Amino acid sequence: MVGNPSLTFRETGAWHVGCSVSLVNGQREVSVMLRFVPFCSYFLGVLTILPGCCGSAAECERAPMEAEIWRIEDRYALGSHVRIEIRGPERWTLASSDPEIVRIGAVEWIGANIGRATLHFIGAGRASIIFESELGVVVEEEVEVLAHQRVVVRLGETTGLVLGPLSGEVILAGDQHVLVLYLDAQGRLLHGAGLAELRMSSGLEPCGTAASASIEQHCISVLTPGPHLLAVRVEDERLELPFEAVLANDVVDVELLAADESELMPGTWVEVDVVGVTREGTRVRGVHPRFQAGERLYLGYLTYRHDPAGMPRTIAAQALGRQRRITVHGSLSEKNEAGQR
Repeated sequence: MVGNPSLTFRETGAWHVGCSVSLVNGQREVSVMLRFVPFCSYFLGVLTILPGCCGSAAECERAPMEAEIWRIEDRYALGSHVRIEIRGPERWTLASSDPEIVRIGAVEWIGANIGRATLHFIGAGRASIIFESELGVVVEEEVEVLAHQRVVVRLGETTGLVLGPLSGEVILAGDQHVLVLYLDAQGRLLHGAGLAELRMSSGLEPCGTAASASIEQHCISVLTPGPHLLAVRVEDERLELPFEAVLANDVVDVELLAADESELMPGTWVEVDVVGVTREGTRVRGVHPRFQAGERLYLGYLTYRHDPAGMPRTIAAQALGRQRRITVHGSLSEKNEAGQR
């Protein structure tokens, strides 16, 4: 990804760079640790490497600084944009290797060494997002920008989790989250937002753009029960999604949906979900369930890999003030665990 930077000493104000550099990879985040161990002694015009610190005692005792780019993905939809976060000294710069493919807005520093910037994907192709110090490239992430070939709309959670179809479903009234997903010719997800225009029937109104960092997500308030229509337009494509809504008072019970483990093959991935149930027996989606597995909390639904010989785990599912329990055998996925990025 990034080669080891040279260890040529250079004093950079309060930050003294040198000596120890390490790379850490994980979840599309690349970190570089710069430790404050400069070398300050010259002999006959040649830098003699000696331990010590050229700054004040407080400067020399500072904790290591990590340089990171957060919330960046592999592929983005042409014409979209996305908000990312960076961590590093303010004097460092964020740049695009090809501004005709990815244009970067001004960095807004919001705290101690934390910044935000908007990436605009204005051309098809590949480009690198470069976080650079005075000594050279520190973090570099390559992205690919593609024109989308298909648009799908799904019901989701506030975290950006995809729950399932919206069209033709019965959902809970109140605030719901709609995801507009862009796919390429191979059916792969293209991240990015800002391409969709929404039109809502009476009884629906926007409640703001949701906080998902990498996909098109909209918050919609469903104010009244009964039939509704949501229209989504992306360039020349228009989708119409009819659905119905019911009030929480009309939900008399919740039902836990899970496969019968006796019918599963070892290694099968299993999804555990919760829906509301009306007096007429209609299943209601979008009830915002939470799943507690020991000290681990999962949002929207829970996924595990079935292992009949595995340790049994008791899962407590909660929704609309009601709780259901289930015992499963297998290892839990972390993709929608609370606190996971």
